[in-house]
Amino acid sequence: MKRFIYIILFVLISCHGLQAQSSVWDGTRSRWVKGNGTLQNPFLIEEAAHLAYLADVVNAGVLYADSFFVLTVDIDLNHLPWTPIGKDANAFYAGSFDGNYHRINNLNIQDTTYRSGIVYAGLFGYVLDADIRNLALLSDNHIFVSFVSSYNFYVGGIAAYAFASQISNCCFEGSIAVYAYNSYAYVGGILAYCSAGTGMKHCINRASILASSEGIAYAGGIMADGDNSQPLIQGCYNLGNIQAIAYNYTYAGGISAKLNYKASLINCFNSGEINANSNYYAYVGGLTGFGNSVTIRNSFNEGNIYAKAYDLAYAGGLAGFIDYPSEFSNVYNTGDVFSHSLYYKSFAGGIAAYVYNFSHVLTRFTNCYHCGMLTSLSSMMSFSGGIAAEIVSQAELNRCYYLTTSQQSFSNHLGIETNKDFLRSYSILDTFNQSDPAWMYDEDNENEGYPLLAMSGLNLIITEKPQVFASSVMLKAKQFQRSDSITQRGFAFKKLSETVFSYVIVDNESTYFDYLLSSLQVDSLYEYKAFVVLYHDTLYGNSMVFSTAEARVYTLPVSELASHYVRLHGELIYGNDSILAKGFCYKPLSDPDYTWKTIPHAYFSLSISDVLSHTSYMYYAYAVTSSDTLYGETLYFDTPKQVSEVITENTSELGPYSACLHGRIVYGDDSVVTRGFEYKDVSASYSFVCELL
Repeated sequence: MKRFIYIILFVLISCHGLQAQSSVWDGTRSRWVKGNGTLQNPFLIEEAAHLAYLADVVNAGVLYADSFFVLTVDIDLNHLPWTPIGKDANAFYAGSFDGNYHRINNLNIQDTTYRSGIVYAGLFGYVLDADIRNLALLSDNHIFVSFVSSYNFYVGGIAAYAFASQISNCCFEGSIAVYAYNSYAYVGGILAYCSAGTGMKHCINRASILASSEGIAYAGGIMADGDNSQPLIQGCYNLGNIQAIAYNYTYAGGISAKLNYKASLINCFNSGEINANSNYYAYVGGLTGFGNSVTIRNSFNEGNIYAKAYDLAYAGGLAGFIDYPSEFSNVYNTGDVFSHSLYYKSFAGGIAAYVYNFSHVLTRFTNCYHCGMLTSLSSMMSFSGGIAAEIVSQAELNRCYYLTTSQQSFSNHLGIETNKDFLRSYSILDTFNQSDPAWMYDEDNENEGYPLLAMSGLNLIITEKPQVFASSVMLKAKQFQRSDSITQRGFAFKKLSETVFSYVIVDNESTYFDYLLSSLQVDSLYEYKAFVVLYHDTLYGNSMVFSTAEARVYTLPVSELASHYVRLHGELIYGNDSILAKGFCYKPLSDPDYTWKTIPHAYFSLSISDVLSHTSYMYYAYAVTSSDTLYGETLYFDTPKQVSEVITENTSELGPYSACLHGRIVYGDDSVVTRGFEYKDVSASYSFVCELL
């Protein structure tokens, strides 16, 4: 799995001394004692017993409409049995609940006793006209629901069913598993079902999700399903693995299992594995399994997608099945897509598996790319395409690219077939950013060199080169706020010989921030890195080393060495002389002249995609200061041979007793002496047709 953004590690906010007081629940209930429920003077939840009391009184019929609650303490629910706040549609929560960036840990819901009626399970159950925000359920939270019932099961980490409500800045971690047997199972990491315009913003799921039913199963990282009230899901992402299993239909998606009329996904992404298995139809997508007149913008998937069904299997990098006019713009998929129909039809698409639209309004794909593997298998008919496996009627593609990285030839060639070099170049950014500057260059290879979306993904924090003086330094950094709310930012620093960092907080909410660090030891080496504190994590930028003496430069070994690709690395220790430029010099051993490349960004590495295969090279790093040019040690590398590739292409001139077979060879450094085809009847052994070169 590709990991994204400069996250050296996820650590708890407590690493910076921000751990709040925690209240451990002992199973008792007690009423809060502060506040009157107004916006200016909200009810204060100051201990776990207060939260349990809120659940009791709401479930007794007190709605708390237009009342405000604020959590003032972290809560440990201690794995004791929990009853949702708002147990059903007759006893729902209708107030505002501000978690105040506190945490609730060790939620435990084990619902296995049969009863009649719809099942609602989560921290909250049924909420109406509610506002839930700034709340993280981290650590060991588990929800398990399983019994035979003919009623629907709605199970979500934060809430089960939301009517005309808003959920924002919420996170759920742990596991959710639902076995609904002969009813419908709706399971979402944050919310199971959204209704009447409910929206979600800046929500995160890290939990594993399982929805299983002999009827229909919906499993989504953020939500399972919703009505036709045009919900907006913005700045949300899923990191957990999602699985849906059903006898009838299955829907599974990294953000939502199913999106209905006029739903919008903006600035969202998925990194989890998405899997669906059905005896009939399976709809699976990196963002949504099924979409009806949806808009998906500035979003991506990097998780692997699997659909398996007896009849119809739909697996798409972003969406499984798209119905009616929809819009995809500034989107990409880097995950592998696998679709398998045991009997009938299989569809695997880089962006969408199947696009169906007979409206006069077009379904549009604009500024998108796919670079993962595609596999579509079926005993009868299989379809695959770099953008879509099958498009029925009205659709338009603009600036949509795909790599030929499937394990089979494509049945649908809509879009532009390209190579890795172009997708990793600045030219693709110029192409994508013609109308909307949504894309940025992958400077440090977090996305294997492929373009990144500036406003979608985990928050990005970049430690930039410092300005060094004799006994002080100006630390500098740049942040890209994407999906999460940043509560603090600053720098961690230490002498290189020490093990413990010191921290400084910067009161600056702009993209660029800095801090003047004084009283440093002269002629000493220091290490520093920028950080941002979120309500659920702390993210660190890259580390940099500086010296209060003169600057130094080192040449480091190469990485990612391939026939025509290499990544050079250097290390620059910033000193009290200004660095004006840095870069690399490289050349084949047999060439007299070096090629000079300047590095414009903070990271001291360079990707080269035009080196010669089967060739010996020499290279060194350099840095230009205000008074001199510094050189690193000269190092060497050898590029491997380019291996020839053969590609099987679609047949033509198909008749009752004949067919024209086609293939293509990409020649490398090895010698190709014979080429031809293997073919056979499904039940027979292989025959060969060879042609000598």
